[in-house]
Amino acid sequence: MRRPVRVRGVGMALPGGLRFRSIAIVLLCISGAIFATAYSMLEKERELLMKTARQQAVSLTKASAIVFTNTFIYEELEMLDETDMVDYLSYYVSDVMRTDPRILAFAVLDKRGEVVANNSRSETWEDVGQLKGLSGLRTVVVGEGYDAALAVSMPLAIESKRWGYCRLVFSLENIERSRVSARNEILLIAGLCLLISALLVGIVIHFQVKALKKLSGAMERFTVNKDFSRPFPELPARKDEIGQLQQSFAWMVRRLRDEEEERARAEEQMFHTEKMATIGKLTASIAHEINNPLGGVILCFNNLTKGELDEQAREQHIEVIHSGIERIRKIMRDLLDYSRQSSLVIQPADVEDVVRKSVSLLELFSRKRHVRIEVTLPDELPQVPMDSAKMQQVVVNLLVNAVHATPEGGSIIIEGYAEKDWLTLMISDTGPGIPEEIRERIFDPFYTTKDVGEGTGLGLALAKSLTEQHGGRLVLAKSDKEGSVFAIHLPRREKDR
Repeated sequence: MRRPVRVRGVGMALPGGLRFRSIAIVLLCISGAIFATAYSMLEKERELLMKTARQQAVSLTKASAIVFTNTFIYEELEMLDETDMVDYLSYYVSDVMRTDPRILAFAVLDKRGEVVANNSRSETWEDVGQLKGLSGLRTVVVGEGYDAALAVSMPLAIESKRWGYCRLVFSLENIERSRVSARNEILLIAGLCLLISALLVGIVIHFQVKALKKLSGAMERFTVNKDFSRPFPELPARKDEIGQLQQSFAWMVRRLRDEEEERARAEEQMFHTEKMATIGKLTASIAHEINNPLGGVILCFNNLTKGELDEQAREQHIEVIHSGIERIRKIMRDLLDYSRQSSLVIQPADVEDVVRKSVSLLELFSRKRHVRIEVTLPDELPQVPMDSAKMQQVVVNLLVNAVHATPEGGSIIIEGYAEKDWLTLMISDTGPGIPEEIRERIFDPFYTTKDVGEGTGLGLALAKSLTEQHGGRLVLAKSDKEGSVFAIHLPRREKDR
């Protein structure tokens, strides 16, 4: 019986499957939303912290600038001498840096650009010479990462009168640490959310895809494997789009089952019709072969009924009658076996037996056309899984075509050999070959080059179809002016079809 083919990968949860794509799309959307929101929040928090730090640094710088300006004015009015002024400014700078550890450097310059007071926690902030000529408040972010800092510089001036400059370097390390900490927390929360979302989405999609997987399995069985032996699976009723798909698919399966049954009946009828057509071609030869022994049987029977024979002649007449009847019975048995209509039944069978029976049927037909059929099969060919009657029809169809193609005095040779996985039968003739322009069409149904009434055009098409039902192949292996060779390749082990 025909067995279904299992197409691997159909309906499985693979990267190209519906379940995988659905989960991937949902998680991609969720992760995109989470990370976009997290990025926006981090940027806003960083901007807020930078704004606060800048305000604090600028406010401290402006407040200090008033003190520095007043000190320079007192020194100019000789209310302070230069040494007291420098001591006071240095003390103030140190005191401010002591109260706020975020200040990395604090420097005061006179109007000539010479440093009056300078305190720095890092050598990188000691270069203050570039402040000379500064016209207004300036803030610059220098460095990056944990080493980033905000440098605030401004002139010490009232209206157009200028006494000097000051510069404050404010560390942004706390801002960077806060940003990294927030980023790590958000990534952790996002990872947990994604994990929980993946589980929830997987569960939801599993139930949604479950019905589709059943539909996919049924579709594979009905449409790919042509397996209509089992009914359509019972699926829970749904009122969504999947429910509509289930109803449509159930209707389609009923149509497919009906059409498959009708196709199988039509195909079987075509096989039988072609077989009867072949028998019709052999009828004249078979009738002649039956008529010869039948004439001898009648003659011997008449002699026996007269009772004028001695014992030895009587026994000879009985032997002639017996051999003639056996000959007629063998011819009729082979013909009936060939003409019997049956469904495909695969079981181990002897290829040589199939070939011998086929040649026996064609023996008289070929002899009448003066064509010799030779069988050169090797000894002990292995048995292969096949339907003997169907495969005999394949061989007979090929032999009939070969006899028609072979001129008088020609020959047909049947050869065979076994390989690891295949057994091959080669049927070659000594005809003129098949023209190259029609070789691609010889297996088309109803295509024939014979005269009207000589052929149906189904022989090769049905032979090819029957061979493929066995999991094998029928091919034109060679065709030239020396003749044609058809090859039947049959699997040595039963394959899924």
